[in-house]
Amino acid sequence: MTEHVTNTELELALLDAVSEILAAYVTTNQVDQAQLPGLVAATRTALSGHGLAQDTHAPIMPKSPTKRQQKAIAEAPAGEKSAEKPVTQPPKQALEPAVPVSESVEEDVVVCLECGARMKTLRRHLMSAHELDEKAYRARWSLSKEHPMTAPSYTKRRQEVAKQIGLGAKRKKA
Repeated sequence: MTEHVTNTELELALLDAVSEILAAYVTTNQVDQAQLPGLVAATRTALSGHGLAQDTHAPIMPKSPTKRQQKAIAEAPAGEKSAEKPVTQPPKQALEPAVPVSESVEEDVVVCLECGARMKTLRRHLMSAHELDEKAYRARWSLSKEHPMTAPSYTKRRQEVAKQIGLGAKRKKA
């Protein structure tokens, strides 16, 4: 008995493969939003096998240096840097937060002003995704020391748990 695979099943499998490949690519490389549709189309075309007869060259996905490579370039002595292509910085633009600062703190989540990610706590996200510590993030967006980095409900819950287990209570004398 042979298995028949419908076009719909093939399309779904192709879509899954494209999304997995691009998700892995985007997590290790910086990609502009404008490039995404082209990357999706190029990946889909490459996986489906269409268009290869007309084009003898597969599309080349732009490769950005990884965080480790960027750090190595920054730490390299001046003589070594000149051998590589000069790194041009984009012109300084007025920073535009992903959401207004007044809307970045909700009861259950805090929103990252860099990318708009919604989570309970920002410290780890800022370091891993944007290579910013709390102090640099606050300075970049002109935030006060009182601006929360964790969701208020999460802070309250952690405080309740700490009190329940006796953290911060004075010890009884023996």
